[in-house]
Amino acid sequence: MEKGIKSFRLPFGYWNVDASADPSAPEYYGGVPFKYIDRLIDWAEELEFSVVLDLHGAVGGQSSAQVGARIPPR
Repeated sequence: MEKGIKSFRLPFGYWNVDASADPSAPEYYGGVPFKYIDRLIDWAEELEFSVVLDLHGAVGGQSSAQVGARIPPR
């Protein structure tokens, strides 16, 4: 039996996939990442890898400190 890493984590922010995100924001991608996420999952499946989808930046943030990619409006 072959041993090794057979999974990986894919972190992404909600603004990468949220259709209601502000289109004028510099990090807005208009849903394009879905195409790449789907492609990556297809490749992983072909290679018998597991993908852990990690919503790394949730709406509203997880703290009042600015530690993510988005700076909340004041």
